[in-house]
Formats: sequence, structure tokens, C-alpha cells
Amino acid sequence: MNLQECGATDCMWDTGASGWSVSGLSVGTHYVTLLDGTTPLGTQQFVVEQLAWDLGQQVLPYAGDVQVSIWAELPYCGTQVLNFHDCPPEPATTWVYLLQDGLPIESLNPVTCPLLQHSWGGLPFGHTYATALQDLGLCGSSAQGATVTAYSLAGAQFTLDVQGSTGANGTIAVESLTPAAEDPFSPPGAIAGNYLLLTGEDEYVQGPQEEPFFGGLAPGTYKLVFVPQLDVLCSTADTVTTVPLITGLGEELLPALGLWPQPAQDLLHWSAPSAQLVEVLDAAGRLVVRTSTSPPLQVGALTSGSYTLRLADGRKGRFVVVR
Repeated sequence: MNLQECGATDCMWDTGASGWSVSGLSVGTHYVTLLDGTTPLGTQQFVVEQLAWDLGQQVLPYAGDVQVSIWAELPYCGTQVLNFHDCPPEPATTWVYLLQDGLPIESLNPVTCPLLQHSWGGLPFGHTYATALQDLGLCGSSAQGATVTAYSLAGAQFTLDVQGSTGANGTIAVESLTPAAEDPFSPPGAIAGNYLLLTGEDEYVQGPQEEPFFGGLAPGTYKLVFVPQLDVLCSTADTVTTVPLITGLGEELLPALGLWPQPAQDLLHWSAPSAQLVEVLDAAGRLVVRTSTSPPLQVGALTSGSYTLRLADGRKGRFVVVR
């Protein structure tokens, strides 16, 4: 028997021989032809398989961002007494990729097959993530991790009930938190989490707590933050509101009105769901819009510049239009 022929698609085996062995076969299907002298007795097929990479990945929220971890191992990779890999990949031609929305944004090379461990941190929410391994050499092994969506609450709208304070009895209650419908990475349904209240300078006030109600508040500006549970891969959401001062005469110093998006192009939102008279003034104080509506307000006809929106209850806020 000529062992060199076994490196191609066919191997010849003389039945009079006591046995044979061969190495260096490529991954794929091979054949052995049995001969009695020069008479073929039959052909047997066998397959040299490339063992699959054991690839694991984990996608978690960490320190306010997304962290992706990977570990990968190839069975029988390296020299062993009883088992060895038929086609160990070359580290120089093997790559690991971090995929964001299906496109590689980070890579690792060279990759050794006994064991690989790595983590990427500081990744933004609002994308899908996956990991992939590809051997670009002769072995051609590969592995693909599952695609995971890191949901985002960017653009989510808070509906708040804010009661003014005469000293330290103001309240903030969250009536609803609605993800942005136009955001493809908004969570598909209601998510569990906790609320945290900070001052306008990001100093701790109350929480975190499941109950979306904060009492005993002095007049001032506050930042309300919603933090999803750790097992929910989703970003936080926040909004700024003001607890107004109520004087002894019952007069309320009205807070500034929160307007978004900034800058605006077509629609302008604010946190007052009921319909009322709305006025828009330009930078010179001239009235350019006067209508009765609930948010949002169509501002597509306004030219680029700075404007003030004023409600019938006296609240007002500034916004910018960019074309």
C-alpha cells in the first residue's frame, strides 16, 4: 500500500497487509478501496471532522454600559498522549470578532486554541451584540455566538405629577414611563426597575426604590432616574423636573418647562399632556404661533433659531429649531 495516496481522495489497502495508518488528511470525506491482489473488493467511506469550537459569551450591563465577555476552547487542541486534533488552527490566521448590529467593531488576533478569554467594556446600549470566531487558514473552523439586544430607553417620556412645596413637603410621582415608539431598540414591553432621585447637581436625595413616589422635598430642581433591574439588558432613563415654591399667599413660582428634542426639527414635546393654549415667541419676543393643543406641537414651519414656548398656565421654556 502506498500511504501517500491516502492524502488525496482515495486510499488503496492491500488485504494481505496487517494494517495501515495515515496522517495529514484534510478535513472532509475520504475513501478506502479494498483489494484482493489487483481485484477491487469494495470501497469504504470515512470522514475527517473538524471538531467545533466551544464558544461561550455573556452580555451584561456593567457600570452604566454594556460589557461583552467571550471564552472559547477547541477539544484536543495541542499535543496529548491519547487524543490530538486532526487540524489544529494556526493562531496567526484565527480571529475573534465583536459584532455590533452585525458588523465587526473589534477583533482579536492571534487566537490560540487551548483557551481564549476576553472582555469588552464601555459599549453603548441601543445595539445588538454577538461574538464570532473564524479560522482563515486551512482548517476553516468557526463559531458564532447568539445575537443579544441591548435595549435602550433613550427618548423615553416620563409623565409626572409634581406638587409644590412650602418648605419640605413637595412631592414627585411618576404616573408613567413610556419608551420612544420610534426607537427600534426600545424594550418590547414593561420592564422592572427602581427609581432614584438626585438633585440638579447629581447629589443623592432618595432611593433607589420600586415605588415611583418621592415626598418631603424642598423647592428646587431634581433629576429622576429609572434604573432597570440587573437581569434586564437595558439602559437607564432620566428626566429633570422642578418642585416649585409655594409662598404663604398661595402663589406658586412656576418652574421652567422641559421641552424636547433639543434641537427640534418637526415635533416639539413637553410634559403637560392636557390640551391648553400654547404660544410660541421668537428671539425678539414676537408671537409666531398661537394655538390650543396638547403635545406634540408641529414646528416644521419655523425657521432656524431660538424660541420660547409659553402655556396658558404660565409655564414656559426655551427651545431651538435647526434646519
